[in-house]
Amino acid sequence: MTTEKVAFDIISLAGDARAELEKALKLAREGKFAEAQAQVEKANPQLLQAHQLQTKELLTREANGEKLQFNVLISHA
Repeated sequence: MTTEKVAFDIISLAGDARAELEKALKLAREGKFAEAQAQVEKANPQLLQAHQLQTKELLTREANGEKLQFNVLISHA
């Protein structure tokens, strides 16, 4: 997988998770804590997948000696 593809995937997953967490915050402010918790649980797999991509696709490759090109996408991800 190219570095750019990994970066786009991380950005997408993190953005989707953030949207779920924003919904959770809104629900919590309304006192709907069970619904808020459900929204948080919807975000968790996306955050985990983003973290796994970062670890497996970027950090591991770098640790194995591959020189990754640092760019704005990677910085954003």
